[in-house]
Amino acid sequence: MAGITQQDVASVYAEALLAVARQQGAIESLLEEWTALAQLMRGNRRLGEFLKSPLVDASERAAAIERVFRGQASDLLVDALQVINRKGRSAYLLDVAEAYRKAVDRAAGRVDVKVSTAVPLSAALRDELAAAILKFSGRQAILHETVDESLLAGMVVRVGDQKFDTSASSALKRLDTALLERASRQIMQGQSPVEG
Repeated sequence: MAGITQQDVASVYAEALLAVARQQGAIESLLEEWTALAQLMRGNRRLGEFLKSPLVDASERAAAIERVFRGQASDLLVDALQVINRKGRSAYLLDVAEAYRKAVDRAAGRVDVKVSTAVPLSAALRDELAAAILKFSGRQAILHETVDESLLAGMVVRVGDQKFDTSASSALKRLDTALLERASRQIMQGQSPVEG
């Protein structure tokens, strides 16, 4: 049996936070705060390391959280930071922020969709894709687009754990594999691969 991962732990905290935020009518505002905190931690390396480092004494971190965040952020966020700190899970703060975002999206019927295309999507194609994903998954698509010229044409779409690859490069690879398999079978049967 696989062990519990950092993402598993972060998801537990995120679901608990979502339940409390729902009771307080603060789901989206807490999401904004977690997003801002994650950006701050990534942008200010010293702060990020201080908040996450196992080398920092928990009581020292708790005092700093109170000084820096209390009155500047919601009590819900500050209390969450204190609980995470007390439980020795401060290294998971960025994971909790991401898990909370995903939990809020799930609750709101939104889904992350990663789209790779050879050229940027047009507005019409973006709308078409969002409509197809809504029909397929029953959720509103949050598109994360990247351009990958190696695809030649078409696109690769990831919705959760599912991948849909309609790229030209993928089609060419499938064709190449099929031709190699056919030639291999023909050689094994004593035929020339160029014969019908």
